[in-house]
Amino acid sequence: MRSDFEAAMRHLRAGEYEKGVELLSSVTQRAPGHTAPYINLAIAYRRMGKLPAAEESIKKALRLDPVHPVANVEYGLICRKTGKFAEARKAYEQALTRHPGFLPARKNLGILCDIYLGDLDCALSHYRTYSAGAPDDKNVPIWIADVEKRLDQQKR
Repeated sequence: MRSDFEAAMRHLRAGEYEKGVELLSSVTQRAPGHTAPYINLAIAYRRMGKLPAAEESIKKALRLDPVHPVANVEYGLICRKTGKFAEARKAYEQALTRHPGFLPARKNLGILCDIYLGDLDCALSHYRTYSAGAPDDKNVPIWIADVEKRLDQQKR
């Protein structure tokens, strides 16, 4: 089973999603209690544009571990793509409940608040926290400056 999982991951990294999905589906049947195959299956389906299948897979992972940070971020991404912004926010916040330092959740919650929800205070807070933990991400200081400018304009 482990070798199939590793082979599936090699296929996914190579962009061979169909082959990766086939192997991961087999792994989930043989090891239904493990979150990683479901999470990676959801990622593959999302990248293939198969959002209903992605959502089904990630929900299986979340039933196994409701506070899994990677599963919640992936669910948030799927929800964002399907226009379920409130649900996406809940997923990112769920990831941060137990894992407040999980930077992908911070970054994605900032993006959601900024672009999709128009909650600039939320966006600024999460961008700043993310930036402090990921100083090499050169985009975020630009995002922070932009949000600060828009907040300043709102106050005028």
